[in-house]
Amino acid sequence: MSPLNLLVARIALLLAAVSGGAAGAADPPLPPPPLAIKAVTVTPPSPGPDTLCRLAVTLTNSGDKIASRFELRVKVGGHELPAYRGRVFLAPLPAHGELELPLLNFWSTEPSRPAPPGGSLPVEVSLVDARWVERTVEDGVETWKPAAPAQPIAGLPLAKTVTLTLAPPPAAKKP
Repeated sequence: MSPLNLLVARIALLLAAVSGGAAGAADPPLPPPPLAIKAVTVTPPSPGPDTLCRLAVTLTNSGDKIASRFELRVKVGGHELPAYRGRVFLAPLPAHGELELPLLNFWSTEPSRPAPPGGSLPVEVSLVDARWVERTVEDGVETWKPAAPAQPIAGLPLAKTVTLTLAPPPAAKKP
C-alpha cells in the first residue's frame, strides 16, 4: 500500500472510530420535568349525549419552588375548547406537592361536536405553560410574585388523555 493510501486508510479508520463512538455513546437521560399531570378526572365517567361534564386535573410538583400561572389547553373529541385560550389559572402548587385543579365544565356533545362514532370520547388536557412563584407576607398581606429569574418551567408542554365511553341515549318512550 502506498504511503498516500495508507494515510487515507488511517484517516478513514479514525473518522469511523470518532463517528461510531459519538453515535454509539448514549446521551445522558434527561431528568423528568418537575411538573406532571397525575390525573384527568371527568364526572360522570360515562356521560350520555348532551350531558354536562365536570373536568378536573391533578398536577404534581417535584420541584423545590411553588408553581402557578398554569396555562392549559383542553381538547374534547379532538376539538380544542376555545374557552381556555388566554386563560391563566393562578392556584399555587406547593413544592413537592399535589393540586387538584377544577377546570371548566363541558358538554359531552354539542352541535359543532356530535357524538363520535363508536362512542369513545377522548378528553385531552395539556399543560402548556407554568411559572415558579414566591409567596411573601408583609403586615398580614399575602403577595405572590414570579420567582427570580422569571422564566417558564422546563419540560412543558405535557398532556394526558382519558377516553370516556358515552352511554347510549335513552330509549324513546312508546306512546
